[in-house]
Amino acid sequence: MTLKYLLLPLIFLASSHAATFVIEAEKEPQGSVKSDTTCAGGAFVVAADQAYQPVFKATLPDNLPSKVSLYVRRMGAPVQLKSVTTGKQSEIAWDWSKPGEFSWCKMGPFERSKLGESIMLIRGDAGSSISIDSVVITDETNPDLESLLPPLPPLPIQVDWTKPGQKISRDHFGLNVFSGFNPEIANHPKYLENLAYMNPGILRLHYGGMVDDATKNPSAWVDYKNQCWLKERVLAALAPMRDLPSRLILCINTWPAWMDQDKDGRLDLNQHDAYAAFCADLVKIVNAPDAGKPILWWEITNEMDDRYHKRFFEEKKPDHLNELTDIYLKSSTAMRKADPRIKTGGPATTNSYNMDFHRRFIAATAPMLDFYSMHLYVTGSRSASDSDIFAKSDSPAWPLTSVRSMLNDISPDRKIELLMDEYNINWDWKQEDKRMKDWRSAVWDAAFCVSAINAGADGTAAWNECDGAYGKTTRDHVRRPAADSFHLINSLLPGVSVPAQIDTPKSSGLRVLAVLRPDGKKALLLLNTGTRPRTLTGVTGKATMIRQEGMTAIKLENMISLPSLSLALIEAD
Repeated sequence: MTLKYLLLPLIFLASSHAATFVIEAEKEPQGSVKSDTTCAGGAFVVAADQAYQPVFKATLPDNLPSKVSLYVRRMGAPVQLKSVTTGKQSEIAWDWSKPGEFSWCKMGPFERSKLGESIMLIRGDAGSSISIDSVVITDETNPDLESLLPPLPPLPIQVDWTKPGQKISRDHFGLNVFSGFNPEIANHPKYLENLAYMNPGILRLHYGGMVDDATKNPSAWVDYKNQCWLKERVLAALAPMRDLPSRLILCINTWPAWMDQDKDGRLDLNQHDAYAAFCADLVKIVNAPDAGKPILWWEITNEMDDRYHKRFFEEKKPDHLNELTDIYLKSSTAMRKADPRIKTGGPATTNSYNMDFHRRFIAATAPMLDFYSMHLYVTGSRSASDSDIFAKSDSPAWPLTSVRSMLNDISPDRKIELLMDEYNINWDWKQEDKRMKDWRSAVWDAAFCVSAINAGADGTAAWNECDGAYGKTTRDHVRRPAADSFHLINSLLPGVSVPAQIDTPKSSGLRVLAVLRPDGKKALLLLNTGTRPRTLTGVTGKATMIRQEGMTAIKLENMISLPSLSLALIEAD
């Protein structure tokens, strides 16, 4: 690699067929220069908060390769890349991410001719600050950007093992069953082996086509000809799961098509009682005396808030929330009559941030509500940067804290459980976001769950156990890295949390969960969701690390080095 710094006269450091140029933002500063020993040149530039103004300028060297990519180390507002030739500016590309810490964003590759004589970066609109460290221009496919930065100092982990706190259970690291509605899949030995391996405390059984016509869909459970449940298929799918050491929550997500004659997406008003009876019939089938271990937790409806609550662009229109609460109350009553042992909850909201919906639904249903459930995905774009989506792994904090307080206020004498029972990175499954399949899923899920635990969730369930886009295992039952993280966490972490911290800003991406296990042993979950490797001190024991290179077992002696986007499960001495 040929590495050249353009802050000072060009310095020849190495040679190969590749060329890399580093341009420091302070060479031609477009704002205030701030010293920072963690930055590439020991400083960065804070640009003025003025919309669509230059935040970086640089004249390009004559000897750039014919095709290059740009890597911009920045934090804050989005940036646009422009080329400049004889004073004329041309727009080239945008990076829309808003990283909360210094992160590298890639632009390109571009033909050299497209970049002109010089380049500039233009900030997006005003309202968020932006800081620029440096820009790297290279023809390398995978440049070692980390080698351009000075190492960060070690940080101590501080744990007080004498102060037990909240219970940490396998419920906090649960899963959704999606593929298992098909009896052929549910009874596959490898499928069951993988569920047992991941060992989730909660298994939420949810499939969007559950009430479709069973003659057209092998995973559907409804006989449309006779307008009833297809008992044989229901029992065949559930049989192998009943004896798993998990709390099964069976979601009746919606109603069959014949109950929505006007096709408006809402249950016809004259069908509320019929739907309640339909739900009760499923309880009778599933929990019949000869059916096996009963399923005691039931969820009524899935993601109906958008259909029944007013949309933000229809603020003045009346909503139909009273219909949804009526559906819940009638269904819960009928289902409990069918089996008084069961508990019911819902409504599995699409929008975790809609406090008006939460408040009104809970207030109307609280006496019949055993758990309240919400869902959360953080992006609809696979082009969203890693820095952005990992920063959003803390997204459940505010809605869960707010709804937990709401539940306590509305039901002060009886606890209503709070579940984040569906979550993942990207809500658009068609994009097949690879981050939900590789090692990043393992790290992101764990970070999300730690945030949910700290916010008061009684349980979570990741989407999902087995499929092509989201699954912790593939359709062919091959385990992905997240399957290993669920196995490790659910094997090592159940116990009682104790105070633990790493003295660093939240934006660094370092997180720790320390647990005192029932057997008296100590366990730690360490996460680095930041962009840089970090070294932590004060921990000794056996560790298993999941990182880009795979899963590795290591022995610790008072120190651990965590690569960017990695986790470690530690049995501490």
